[in-house]
Amino acid sequence: MTKALYVVAAAMIAISAAAQADWKTSEKVDEFDGTKTVFHKKTGTQGSYFFIRESQGSTDLFFGGRDSHICGDERGQVALLYKFDNSEIYYTRASLSTNRSSLFLNLGKEESRKWLYPTPEHPDLTMNEFIAKAKGSQTMTIRYHDSCGTQFTYKF
Repeated sequence: MTKALYVVAAAMIAISAAAQADWKTSEKVDEFDGTKTVFHKKTGTQGSYFFIRESQGSTDLFFGGRDSHICGDERGQVALLYKFDNSEIYYTRASLSTNRSSLFLNLGKEESRKWLYPTPEHPDLTMNEFIAKAKGSQTMTIRYHDSCGTQFTYKF
């Protein structure tokens, strides 16, 4: 029995390590002020990309792909759904980038959940929970439908 548990644990570690191997990490140091920024990137379907950007104690999550002009609501935001592997579906909203080609995730904010889906059975994740699930999963799926009627589903 102990040997079987060891084999299962080893398989889970191997899967987690394989999932994290899909992420490419790079660093950039600003030549003027010396600010260090770390990027973790995962590419997906349809030319999509997902970034975790860390700089000066701040973390940003953003993604984009084929949609070169994403239409937001009056607040410049888009509703979206996401899930990891075969997990439950989470709901949140994302803010448009300045060039309207990427979306920044707004995670773990009470106002986000109330604005989109007022039922507590569809919780949003916090930033740390999202990052842990994203790096530990084989597949992360994100779908959004913008105010121009465009819908995209990306798999990372």
